[in-house]
Amino acid sequence: MAPAVRVAAGNVTLTVRPSVAGCRYQLVYSDTGDIWQNPGVVRVGDGNSLVITTPHEPGMPRRLYRLVLDGPAAAPPTPAGFEQIPAGRFPMGDSADGDSYALPFTA
Repeated sequence: MAPAVRVAAGNVTLTVRPSVAGCRYQLVYSDTGDIWQNPGVVRVGDGNSLVITTPHEPGMPRRLYRLVLDGPAAAPPTPAGFEQIPAGRFPMGDSADGDSYALPFTA
C-alpha cells in the first residue's frame, strides 16, 4: 500500500501501512529536486503502521518529499532451537551410527 501524506497543523505527516519489519525509513525533502535534505531521524519498521512527521514551513512555494528505504536494520533473531552457521564450507552428516543415508560431506 502506498504511504499516505497529510499536511495539517504546521506539519507534514507520512504514514506507511504496514511498515516492513527491519526496513529503515527516512523522509527527506528538496525545494528544487536537486539537493535533498534530511529533516529527521531514520525510523525502523516493525511491521505495524509507521508515522513520520516533520515541520511544514508556510509560505514555501513548493517542497518535494521523498521516502528513502534501506534494507533490514539487522538480521532477524535466530529462532529457538536453531544455530547460525558462519559463511563458508562446513562438514555435515556422520558415520557414527552406521546409517548410509547421512554420510559425511562438505557443504
